[in-house]
Amino acid sequence: MRTKVEVDPEFVLSLDTRPMQNCILNLDFAQLKVPLAPQFDATECLAENNSVTVVWHSPSNGASIDGYILEIDSGRDDGNFKEVYSGIDNICTIDGLHFDTIYNVRVKAFNSAGESLYSDPIGLQTAHVAWFQLTKSSSQRDVVLSNNRATFTGTSLDYRVVLGTVSFSRGLHYWEITIDQFDCNGDVVIGVAQPSINRSIMLGKDSHGWAMYIDDKRLWFYHNQNHDVRVERGHGGNGAVIGVLMDCDQGTLSYYVNDHLIEANGQPYAFKNMPRGLYYPAFCVNKNAKITVHTGLLPPSLRRSSNSDDSVSDTL
Repeated sequence: MRTKVEVDPEFVLSLDTRPMQNCILNLDFAQLKVPLAPQFDATECLAENNSVTVVWHSPSNGASIDGYILEIDSGRDDGNFKEVYSGIDNICTIDGLHFDTIYNVRVKAFNSAGESLYSDPIGLQTAHVAWFQLTKSSSQRDVVLSNNRATFTGTSLDYRVVLGTVSFSRGLHYWEITIDQFDCNGDVVIGVAQPSINRSIMLGKDSHGWAMYIDDKRLWFYHNQNHDVRVERGHGGNGAVIGVLMDCDQGTLSYYVNDHLIEANGQPYAFKNMPRGLYYPAFCVNKNAKITVHTGLLPPSLRRSSNSDDSVSDTL
């Protein structure tokens, strides 16, 4: 019985390595590169109302690009950036920013090899004053908006609330309405509202609305079903102008009727200590009332200061 493998000494093992050598010679080795830092196209970047649009490109260094990460700071020049976009597009619009604020934006590119350096930041300033239109919910089929969504006509005996297309959480903001149509049965209620406002009841009836009710003889302030500070002063009928001044930083809401500031208990505001958060311009009318909203206005105090400066300049 054999226990040892016997190998024929004449046996020769021969391997053909030519196919493997050909494969090795034909290999194309490529080293992945990190992309170069993107660059903003300054002539294409813009700020409009409370939004900014930025456009950028990446210099070519042969590296593939899987996407970009866009960041914006807080608008307080504190160096705190947050990511607002990640994707392959090289254009982005950022909405819902604060008015009269300079924002810094930066972007970086990435691929499987890593991330590029950040671009040089670009600074863009939002509008000094707010421009907005009126907007209604999809269920408000009886609400009529016209005049490029600046005019609101009441068609129902029930109250309907419409909001502005922008919201505020910081700064000083002012807008006006003119009363285009009014009779003794019409109601005009204006103010501000939080996003969760009930649009099918009078503005100010729930806890999410702060409002002034006004007719041709009297007015009062209304919040969370509480009527406060009734004033024997009306708007005077068609053509009347009512102004709303929202100071988000101080938490106050003030009203003007035909350029006259309405005081409440000797104070120059209707509401104070309003909670921090988002507020929309809000408007409420019923049948027999029609109003037009005017936006992009300076607050009365700043307007008077500007006019005074112009007068001084004219005399020099």
